[in-house]
Amino acid sequence: MYGEPGRCGVTSASLMDLAERAPIYAWLARLLVCEIDAEAWRQLGTARDVLVQLEPALADELAGQLTPSRCEDLAEEFARLFLLPNGVSPFASSWIAENQASESIRDEISMMVGQGLLALGHQAVHREPWGRLPQDHVAVLLDLVASAQLSNDATANEIAGHLDQQLLGAWLLAFGSALAQSSREPLYRALGQLTVELHTVSPQ
Repeated sequence: MYGEPGRCGVTSASLMDLAERAPIYAWLARLLVCEIDAEAWRQLGTARDVLVQLEPALADELAGQLTPSRCEDLAEEFARLFLLPNGVSPFASSWIAENQASESIRDEISMMVGQGLLALGHQAVHREPWGRLPQDHVAVLLDLVASAQLSNDATANEIAGHLDQQLLGAWLLAFGSALAQSSREPLYRALGQLTVELHTVSPQ
């Protein structure tokens, strides 16, 4: 269901266009929306070479199974980063807002998401867990852009490019940098560094 960075040439991310980044967006969306489980761990294994290049400390860990204790550690790190105060906000409005209230930014993003869904012929974000999240959540936005780009429809691809620039381009680099710097777990440091790699250059 999700793209796998190990098969998408992430090591040359600065040269990637949106078509190449889209499956990685979808993959990242899953990892940034909820705790690591057995299926997510399997997907991480397919991208082992890329993640180890970004964070060498993962070399031995990703070669093994996800133990209950490691699962608990990663769940605690997910909560510390994304759910608790003073973590790394997964909401675009937290990063874009400067002199403008974050609530206003959130409303603007929700309107853009709604317009994008309408243009794509979708009524709403309904798949779990996306449907229960605020529409400025990084996972919702990554999944929306990826879905539009991966549809193989020219109009949808054009919409994907617009949403990528307008909804992700303004803040995703800062988010990735903060995630890489704030993470105590090598895995989330690597995901932050990967996010930075994807947005080192302006989106196509």
